[in-house]
Amino acid sequence: MKLPWLICVVVCMLQGCSLRFIDTALPDDHELWLKNGFTTNMIRFEVKDCIQKIPKELKGQARYDSKDQCMIDKGFKYNGDWRYGGRVCEDYPNDLGCKSLRK
Repeated sequence: MKLPWLICVVVCMLQGCSLRFIDTALPDDHELWLKNGFTTNMIRFEVKDCIQKIPKELKGQARYDSKDQCMIDKGFKYNGDWRYGGRVCEDYPNDLGCKSLRK
């Protein structure tokens, strides 16, 4: 009788660990990039510049990859471990910014 309850409690606890950031929104794009000597506003400007350069015909993930490649080409480093406690690269391992960290 105690074993089913124990299993239920353990399963619920494990699910809770994976849901710890469910109410945390993803950060703004400028919070995911770092470069020495750049302020938040400077990074925000560079991200907007890259977004404006995305070809209109690109859709979905290709748009994100285009922006990420632009930022990497500008010498920025991806910050997949952002300050609000989430780990973007755990949730999106195929993101181009996350892939750049594994090189």
